[in-house]
Amino acid sequence: MRKKEYYYLKYRKDGKICDDYIGKDPDKVADIRNKLEQRKHYEKMLFSLQEEQKVINKILEDLKRFYITVVQIV
Repeated sequence: MRKKEYYYLKYRKDGKICDDYIGKDPDKVADIRNKLEQRKHYEKMLFSLQEEQKVINKILEDLKRFYITVVQIV
């Protein structure tokens, strides 16, 4: 018995699971896998930048409070 491989892209849309038929072409499958890996990389980068932004905002808020305190004392 010969096993045939068929590829589908699964994703969620509006809370529902969707399947899109990709086909048997290994080049197309490899291209989609590369794009998914790239997306995962970008999502990690975005999360990291958002965490950095939180730290920067906290520092700025602390500096603002310090400046207001210094101005009120002077």
